[in-house]
Amino acid sequence: MVRVAPLLALFPLLAGCCCCGGGTPETPQEAALRREREQQEVEALRAGLLATAASPPSTTGLVERACPDTEIEQKSWSARKLLTVDRDYLVRWTDPEFETAEDADADWAWLRSEALQQVSKGADKLDPSDLHGDRERTYLAVFHSTDKARPRIDGSGAYTPGHFDGWLIVVDLLTTEAICQVQFSAGSSPRITEQATGEGTIRERQEAVDEDFQEVFGDQATAALERISSHLEVSLDWTN
Repeated sequence: MVRVAPLLALFPLLAGCCCCGGGTPETPQEAALRREREQQEVEALRAGLLATAASPPSTTGLVERACPDTEIEQKSWSARKLLTVDRDYLVRWTDPEFETAEDADADWAWLRSEALQQVSKGADKLDPSDLHGDRERTYLAVFHSTDKARPRIDGSGAYTPGHFDGWLIVVDLLTTEAICQVQFSAGSSPRITEQATGEGTIRERQEAVDEDFQEVFGDQATAALERISSHLEVSLDWTN
């Protein structure tokens, strides 16, 4: 089991970049310190995610709860951008066969921040440069569904809209505790129906309904998060 307490020490104070906007290039010593700091951030991110996967947020008796914005406001802008993951994917991280097992929820892979997919490779395969600003993030949005379905264009060309009913649960990766949550729903927009049932190949129409559903999902998740926090931001990679 991953111990939680040491995670606090792994997250360093966020230091400014010595030469981000031009100016004096960093010295070899500064470069070495930066690389060390980046590696610490990566290790802390991985440790926090693994600890959360080992003890995922409970979904029993959920009620909406506002986020502790006073505490969150003190974080950097990058730290306040949420990493995202679907809960079903997160809990499978502790499966020894994770890397080789078929992804039962591949249709929902777009909910997963690229950083999480990088971290899931294993510590020995991680390159801090792959994670960019995600190294600084300390909050995770876990999407828990009570009912969901991807929009579909079947082999005959018939269209079935997509839907999601569930929760956005915010986890503090420093403590692995759920700090707030909000319920929301999302569904395919009525405007996509004409395109879904019109001309084009099945693949083209599937791509169109997927894009529509993901856009609506992002909008609804953002609106829901705004109900419980004025400082956190959902960061879905495909909307960046």
